[in-house]
Amino acid sequence: ATIVPAVDGKCELQVEGETIDVNEYYKKLVNQELDQATSAWHNSYICIWYMEIQKKIMVLCGGKFAFKTLQLLAYENFICAIGIGKSNNTIIDALEIEAQNNNLGFKSFPSKKSMEEMRDWIDTVKPDYIFCISFPFLIPESVLSYGTNKFINFHPAPLPQYRGPMPIFEVLKNQETETAICAHFMNEKFDEGNIIFNDTIKIKKNDTYGSLTM
Repeated sequence: ATIVPAVDGKCELQVEGETIDVNEYYKKLVNQELDQATSAWHNSYICIWYMEIQKKIMVLCGGKFAFKTLQLLAYENFICAIGIGKSNNTIIDALEIEAQNNNLGFKSFPSKKSMEEMRDWIDTVKPDYIFCISFPFLIPESVLSYGTNKFINFHPAPLPQYRGPMPIFEVLKNQETETAICAHFMNEKFDEGNIIFNDTIKIKKNDTYGSLTM
């Protein structure tokens, strides 16, 4: 299965090269027409159905920003392994314990040098897809070659305007009235792969860096 960006901002799902009519499945589920849904609802449902087809998901993360996603994926039994980049020992230890308690793979990558071990680990776990959420290191081509469009990064700001680290800080510094959650396929450069979706989020007057991060 493959998620394919569409010109109207609403993604499509393809299985073995054929586009699937996900609206029929959505209609059965909630008795609403998916075509009339906002792009955010549409793309969220696409990702959920996508995960129903491909359940083995590895998450590479950098800390607390990924916790809610990890909890959701674990609850739905989609997650198979967790890799964490440079972070504090308390977070690393907590994630390792949770991974062990739930029979999930776990590996820490505390430095760029340790990234040399990532491909062998992925080959051992054999995930269908790898989600990156605030992972601090650039994924090298030797790892990305595990599979075409297997790596998906979730970026907490609109792309391509806010590429790079700490995009939420930049959004607030520029006094933007909205930000976004952007998902994109990964290549050998930071935040430059093909965009799957860019879903807008309004910034409220009382929002802070901390509230937008979570």
